[in-house]
Amino acid sequence: MNKLKNNKGSVAVVVIVAVLFIMSVSLTLYFAAVNRKNESLKQTEMIKAAYEKDVDKMDELYATYEEQSLYIYTKQDLENFRDRVNSGVSFAGKTVYLMNDIDLNPGKYTVANDGTITFDSTAEQWIPIGTSTYNFDGTFEGNEHVISGLYITETTSNNQGMFKKLNGVVKNITLDKGVIISTLEATGVLVGTNNGTVENIKNYNVIKSYSAVVGGIVGWNSGTVTECNNMANISRLDNSNNYNSEARIGGIIGQNLGIVKRCVNAGDILGEGNHTGGIVGFNQNENTSISSIEKCYNKGRITGYYVVGGIVGENYIGRIDACYNNGDITSNNNSHAGGISGETRFTSVLSNLYNIGKITSNSQGGIVAIALNDVTINNCYYLEGTATDIIRRVYSPTITNSSSQTDSFMKSQAFVELLGTSNWMIKAGENNGYPVLR
Repeated sequence: MNKLKNNKGSVAVVVIVAVLFIMSVSLTLYFAAVNRKNESLKQTEMIKAAYEKDVDKMDELYATYEEQSLYIYTKQDLENFRDRVNSGVSFAGKTVYLMNDIDLNPGKYTVANDGTITFDSTAEQWIPIGTSTYNFDGTFEGNEHVISGLYITETTSNNQGMFKKLNGVVKNITLDKGVIISTLEATGVLVGTNNGTVENIKNYNVIKSYSAVVGGIVGWNSGTVTECNNMANISRLDNSNNYNSEARIGGIIGQNLGIVKRCVNAGDILGEGNHTGGIVGFNQNENTSISSIEKCYNKGRITGYYVVGGIVGENYIGRIDACYNNGDITSNNNSHAGGISGETRFTSVLSNLYNIGKITSNSQGGIVAIALNDVTINNCYYLEGTATDIIRRVYSPTITNSSSQTDSFMKSQAFVELLGTSNWMIKAGENNGYPVLR
């Protein structure tokens, strides 16, 4: 009996020691975390003070605090951050946090009842973040804040937008009440050329451009663009109205060589020249990687001159899956206009798509106006009466399980099952009863 009591006592001692050890470790970790947080806040205040007193000390401070995050509170903070990037500080491995809504031109523009934005003569031109030499390589966390008053009228430099070129990550920003007027290649409200990741950007800024490549969010994309929405009208103008122009204009991206997912265009897109699309102007593979557009939709009016589509103007060895268009499509030249793509070439794959937008052109297709060279089209449908045929001109494509459908069928659960219930559903009160993406 005494031996049993001794054993119980030993076990109790071991348990108490173990509990005390765990508590000690937990407290050590907790206080270490608190110290790190306090040190981070201290470092942040030092960097903010450097902004206000001596911008040149930024490089020195970042060399000292390699893991430091940057917090932007004001227009001046944003401009100072821009100037640091443009002088060669890449911010690689660092996160920049936008802490407030920022107006870049307070009191220097008016918004009419119809939404027209007019900047006065005192408005400040925005200089993009990044240069032809230096890019932003870090993470810019917008924290769902709004940047308004972005004003650019540029005639001498490519890659116009809030950022010039991007290798890092920019996410969770709304861009509002701005105007961009540009003439050279690659214009996007957020970034001219993206080689990184763009996520959850909402655009209400108007673009009027003579640029060859224009997008509501990104001009030229070789990276990843997800969860972005364009609500503004985008115009690519061309005084010569030349259908051979290399123009590429899209509600989200002008030229895509990367990945586009879950993006929406609700703005009216006008393209004078080639390649006009609701989501992407020109979708093209890069080397062995196939550019893709997935789970996107357009509900804006798309008007172009030559090669016009609800999702993409021209699809060149690209993949389009689980997308739909319900905006009207018009070719002012009576040229190639398609519910999904104006023109699709080579080994492109189109699958699980539908179109309910009206198409106006002498060369029209409910899904594609013209398909060339080993294109695969599977499980794609268009509303009867919106086009004369699924494809206007056919050159050796493979077409399976694709046709026109009635209005009632396209609003049914049976149509959802045909498209695939993993991506599609009917949601009461949305999209006039037609399927929406999950």
